[in-house]
Amino acid sequence: MERSLKYCLSLLFGISMGWSGCTHIPDRLTEAEREALVEAKFDTLHRLYQGSPENMRLLREVTVLEPCHAEAWRELSIPYLKRGYPGTWAQYSNKVIACGGHDWIGYRGHNYLFFYRDYERALQDFNALDTLTPGFTDYPQATSDLYLRGLCYFGLKQYEKAMAYFDKYIAEEAASPGGFDFIDQNAFLYRGIIRYRLGEYTAALEEFKQGLRLFDQSADLHFHIARTKLALENLEGAYESIERSQKYFQMGYFNQHGYVEVLEQIYLYDIQHLKEHLQSLFAER
Repeated sequence: MERSLKYCLSLLFGISMGWSGCTHIPDRLTEAEREALVEAKFDTLHRLYQGSPENMRLLREVTVLEPCHAEAWRELSIPYLKRGYPGTWAQYSNKVIACGGHDWIGYRGHNYLFFYRDYERALQDFNALDTLTPGFTDYPQATSDLYLRGLCYFGLKQYEKAMAYFDKYIAEEAASPGGFDFIDQNAFLYRGIIRYRLGEYTAALEEFKQGLRLFDQSADLHFHIARTKLALENLEGAYESIERSQKYFQMGYFNQHGYVEVLEQIYLYDIQHLKEHLQSLFAER
């Protein structure tokens, strides 16, 4: 009874976060029994909603039975990541790596980049991953770490380094069996934005057009083409592009993430504001 009480008290934080009930684990288990119990509990998780009280309770039970179960710690971290508890997410993510889950270093870096815009820590993780897989391009969350590094340096406004990594990413993908068609069009989107910010409008336009070769219904690319054409005093072309941007945005074809705002995310307001500005310029003629 005393043992159960102590364990229930240890779950008070979990209960405050939405977990319910108290974990009951036999006092003495053979190694085979412990492994079977861990496997059974972990198998049950797949039938439960991620982050639900029962899901979190079972995960905690797994970590009590096997304190260095990397996958359980990773699963525990995800609801905190999605719900905006960076301290707890980082604590559990660090446990994943400490428990030998080195395959998840790039995943942690991916989350530092997209969820927290912590570009320095993201780069540290991508660099650490490189030491484990030298001479090999990793794909955290199915995304080239060359592209992810480019995004980090873009966020840090270190544009020369960003362009260098986007160059490497594009060259490597173009040389792969999939060829040019497997490049993420947003690599050209960010390259074009860099050119635009540097005042290289003609070069920016070419970058955006390269992106359209991959996906010609990108609201983002058409929006930035409109801005660039405006900078080049091509009002008719700018208006045509902003019309296309609005059309494709309303169809849902814009750069977005399921949980967070992406770098340089556009909204319908941005499109409408630029469109109204162009209309006012036409009226002044």
